[in-house]
Amino acid sequence: MLIQNNKEIENKKNLLSEILSKLQKKGAEQVELVLINNEQISINARDKLVELTESGSIESLAIRVIKEQRQATIEIQDLSLRSIDQACEKVLGFTKFSEHDSFAGIADAAWFSPLDYCKLDIFNPVDIDVSGIQNELIYAESEGFGVENINNSEGSSFSASDRKSTRLNSSHLVISYAV
Repeated sequence: MLIQNNKEIENKKNLLSEILSKLQKKGAEQVELVLINNEQISINARDKLVELTESGSIESLAIRVIKEQRQATIEIQDLSLRSIDQACEKVLGFTKFSEHDSFAGIADAAWFSPLDYCKLDIFNPVDIDVSGIQNELIYAESEGFGVENINNSEGSSFSASDRKSTRLNSSHLVISYAV
């Protein structure tokens, strides 16, 4: 469903790098940023007709900041620069009210595998054949009516979600793009 080209990924990496730099300049000792894009599709069929086909996309940004061994997180869906700036100010402010945690921190990059997730076999975006699924849903419901004593149906449905995230944190030198 969700296929991003190299330019889109590079733009996201640049945005996250700018946010990281801004937070560090304002005193954040460690930062984790996750830009999430979630695409969804839902199809319902009943009485040999497709009742509903809906699809949508939601993009959000999660920000985790650690300052003076206090951590705070925030997630926003308005990704305008103004909203991002406000979220950065808020999450930094939230750290003042968080409990001191001597274990707060982001894992060291050396603890993680240096894999490039885009090259993994699991990173294989699949386009969904909407008309094919609609036909299968109508077929599935009609087959149900072939069973003895079945004379009513709530219909058949299909839903799928595809979530991709671009992640950057202050302990990693490379931004990973992962499924």
